[in-house]
Amino acid sequence: MENLEIYYMAGSTIGTIGQIVLLIACAVLIYKQRNIATLLMLLGSLLSIVFTLGRVAWTALANIENPESYAQAMAVLNIFVQFPYLLFVIGLLLFAAKHTAAGSNQSTP
Repeated sequence: MENLEIYYMAGSTIGTIGQIVLLIACAVLIYKQRNIATLLMLLGSLLSIVFTLGRVAWTALANIENPESYAQAMAVLNIFVQFPYLLFVIGLLLFAAKHTAAGSNQSTP
C-alpha cells in the first residue's frame, strides 16, 4: 500500500460528489415544497459542504504548527461537523412526519 494518499483522495472525492448530489436534491425539493422541513434539509446539506471545506483548511493550517494543534483541531472539528447532519436529520424527520400524517388522513377504497 504505497499510495495511501490516492485512497484518501478517492474517498473524499466520492463523499464530495455525494454531498453535491444531496444539495441538488434538497434544492429541487425546496423548489417543489417550501416549508421548515425542506429548509432545514437544504441548510444542513449546504453547511455540510461548507464544514467539509473548512475542515480541510483548518487541518492544513493546524498541521503547520505542531502535532498537538492538529489533534486539538481534529477534536474540535469532530464536534462541529456533526451539526449540519443534525439539521438535515431533523428536517428529514419533520418532512417524513408530515407526509406520513398526510398519507394516513387519506381514505383508501
